[in-house]
Amino acid sequence: MSLSRAWVASLFALWPLACGSSDTTNGAAGAAHDAGAVDASSAGGASGTDAGATGGTAGAAGDAGAAGEAGTAGASGNGGTAGAAGGPAGPTCRNVAVGGGGYVTGLFAHPSVADLVYARTDVGGFYRWDAAGLRWIPLNDAFDWNEKQSQRGLGLALDKSNPELVYIAGGWGSGGRIYKSTDRGHAWTPVHTLYVQGNAEYRWTGERLQVDPSDSSIVLFGSQQDGLQVGKSGGTAWSKASGIPAGTAPVGVNAVAFDPSSPGRVYAHCAGSGVYVSTDHGGSFTLLTGSPSDVNRMAIASDGSVYATRAAGVSRYASGVWTKLSPAAPDGFNSLAVDPGNPKHLVIAEHGRWITKLYRSTNAGDSWSPLVIEKVSTVPWWPSTYFANWSASLMFDPTVQGRVWQSDWFGVWRTDDVAAAKNTWTAFEKGHEEVVVHDLLALPSGAELLSGVADVGGFVHASIDAYPASALGDNDGTNVHDNYALCSDPGNALRVIRVGGSRDDTQSWGFVSADGGHTWTAMGNGPAGKIARRVLHSAQGSASLMVFDDEGQPYFDGSGSGNTWVHLSGLPQQGPYGPWVTSVRGASDGATADTFYYVHGTALYASEAGSAFQARTTSLPETSSGMWDYVSLVATPGVKEDLWLGVEKKGLYHLTGAAFATTKVGDFTSVFWVTLGKAAPGSAIPTLFVSGTRNGATGLFRSVDGGTSFVDVTDPERRVILRGKLEASQQTFGRVFVGYSGRGIFACDAP
Repeated sequence: MSLSRAWVASLFALWPLACGSSDTTNGAAGAAHDAGAVDASSAGGASGTDAGATGGTAGAAGDAGAAGEAGTAGASGNGGTAGAAGGPAGPTCRNVAVGGGGYVTGLFAHPSVADLVYARTDVGGFYRWDAAGLRWIPLNDAFDWNEKQSQRGLGLALDKSNPELVYIAGGWGSGGRIYKSTDRGHAWTPVHTLYVQGNAEYRWTGERLQVDPSDSSIVLFGSQQDGLQVGKSGGTAWSKASGIPAGTAPVGVNAVAFDPSSPGRVYAHCAGSGVYVSTDHGGSFTLLTGSPSDVNRMAIASDGSVYATRAAGVSRYASGVWTKLSPAAPDGFNSLAVDPGNPKHLVIAEHGRWITKLYRSTNAGDSWSPLVIEKVSTVPWWPSTYFANWSASLMFDPTVQGRVWQSDWFGVWRTDDVAAAKNTWTAFEKGHEEVVVHDLLALPSGAELLSGVADVGGFVHASIDAYPASALGDNDGTNVHDNYALCSDPGNALRVIRVGGSRDDTQSWGFVSADGGHTWTAMGNGPAGKIARRVLHSAQGSASLMVFDDEGQPYFDGSGSGNTWVHLSGLPQQGPYGPWVTSVRGASDGATADTFYYVHGTALYASEAGSAFQARTTSLPETSSGMWDYVSLVATPGVKEDLWLGVEKKGLYHLTGAAFATTKVGDFTSVFWVTLGKAAPGSAIPTLFVSGTRNGATGLFRSVDGGTSFVDVTDPERRVILRGKLEASQQTFGRVFVGYSGRGIFACDAP
């Protein structure tokens, strides 16, 4: 059984955390990596401190240089020092080329500076457009993990009078922040803390965050719970606007727009109530009689006309009257743009559609014509249905007549002549890497890396610097919405197993490949009524498989066919967990066939030859303090009864021998992920990579001597990924892959 690729347009991508196999998860400077170029920003860019409490500043990255060269010196963050161009290269992380895959919920262009375009995403942070390189530059990678909420974008605003000034709003809940940059996103300062959830319902609507075009010291933010927030003195002093309610949760005040024809006039939509107007720069508001209460997006034309897309269609407010406009659509409209050079020229897009129609009007919405569209995708694996799939934003380019940008569930498109009889829309995805990673699998031969991801399935990465030709299963109809876990046969690395399905399913499916993931055959049905979240392959000498479900319960198939699953007793009932849980508690022994391990509480359990699990030791550090805490169990390849265990808030442990003597390693006080990779030249000891906190520093650490000593191999401009799932390369010494929720996959290399 297979899942149609139509499912990749699922409505909500909830906050993704890790699941997977035996060691799984989950002048413009910027933190960008071109596909095909080695980023050297850590050599030439600034290494500023991470964004911290209000008043702190995130350090900036230098521009990526050419392959092998140091980048240009970047701006210095608070406490950071700009490096000299041409300095020695340090550890660097660059994106593995995938090509989009995540929801781009907003587009923004400075009204007077050509090509100064930004994008916000729901889980992948914010980006700035690099017109010369035709790529997107990520702006938040240098943030510390504690500032990870910046990746959940809910707003971005530009200052008409100062092209250097940018505000963003991002968050996961009550710890959300509004940040300010005075250098186009090189460095950020948090200026306000409140509830912000950038991956919530109605995140495609807006825009919520605005700088007053007639007084740039004033910033407005329509919040989800705290009403309309007014920031004075450049966003340093905040208060709640009067006269406008908080709005119906979870939408709140979701659309704010200043009237370009009347200084101080601003409109704001309050869900469930209507559209409000202020004539004193947002100080106080009054409700407009007869205004719609279901607005998705709102735009103000240069003549002061207000346009609003809604579930019920499109409305216009002019001369004190609201008028409902045609056309109609089954689910209404969302994306909306008004030509800044022609107040009667508009484009709109249907809402919530997998195959979306766009319309254009040249008479202020009195009549509309559907656009005839030709699509040019620059990503090989994208189907044609990706264009305008759940369209979120349309934007006229203010400096190029006829150019329109569009963003949707998977990326960004642009046409350079929206008035043409046939519009040619090109996808611009380079640098926009936003897939949510469930699992990674590094192979000793064939492709260096396979991935299992949310929404678009996963890939064989024949090259880390080139887009995959297709998604897993595209060639044989076994593609699924999410691939939760991957594993391979230690005796035959080209035999690969994956399990996955749709988040709405009550049972997941398994697939086997004999050629390293290029073609797949569906296994028989998995355990009845169970979702397999982890899959393990026996050590060399057996084809046996083990899967663990949402409740941590094991199912064994001694044939390896995936047709004879037997539930094994002996493990505590844990769940429910779901697809986003970080812990990876299972591993197969590195040398003994049909032997599998599992950790829970202070116990290590083992199953041999399909027998019930039994506790082999109860002397582990506590591993079950919280469902979302990181636990990472890894077996040393080729070595019997030799395990590495990483535990959040505890540290790193080496478990050895029949009694699994437990030794604390490396002075780690907290560990997120552990993985073993290709040994150093001349050594037979696998390279050990650990992400966690050691001697007070949180980072990525490497050991080539079995944990006796460690070196810090953290890329300071990629700190936000430090809790991403680790998978060390089996083909390249010193390389480890990091799969981060929302920022895709990184290849990290250290000299």
